[in-house]
Amino acid sequence: WLTRAEDRLFAALYNPRARFIQRSGEVDDDLVTFGTGVLFIGESHALDRLSFRSTHLRDAFIAENGDGEIDTVFLRLRLTARQAAQRWGADALGPKTREALARGLLDEKFVFLQVVQPRPDRDPRRMDNRNLPFASLVIDVDSEHKVGESGFHEFPFAVPRWDTASGEVYGRS
Repeated sequence: WLTRAEDRLFAALYNPRARFIQRSGEVDDDLVTFGTGVLFIGESHALDRLSFRSTHLRDAFIAENGDGEIDTVFLRLRLTARQAAQRWGADALGPKTREALARGLLDEKFVFLQVVQPRPDRDPRRMDNRNLPFASLVIDVDSEHKVGESGFHEFPFAVPRWDTASGEVYGRS
């Protein structure tokens, strides 16, 4: 059983569509250059494979919990109207982004903010998106519109830090 589980895990990680090798390489570059990297680990929108996404440090704000572990990430996402519609659905987007879609301006870029953080005010007996241990909130910044709120069972980011001094959150290279 363990051998089969390991084989399935490696097949999922190294599925070319998951892009683990590419994204982890990008995070390694950020780790060496800036001292901190940010890697999202989740499922694709079709829920048919793992999905890895790296975020440049200029677009990420991180925070630690009381034990010194990164448990909060704010991401600035610059997405085209088409990409945003693919991620969250056109109906969930703000009016400016929907207008760009309607006018056929699919490649016009918009700024979104995603916040992933612990959710202290949850009902642990319920396992719907709004009661999972980690909250995820997405805002369409240009339209000042809440795109959606969901959650994660576990913190979905790996945030390696090369070296830190006491009291520092961001690593040094």
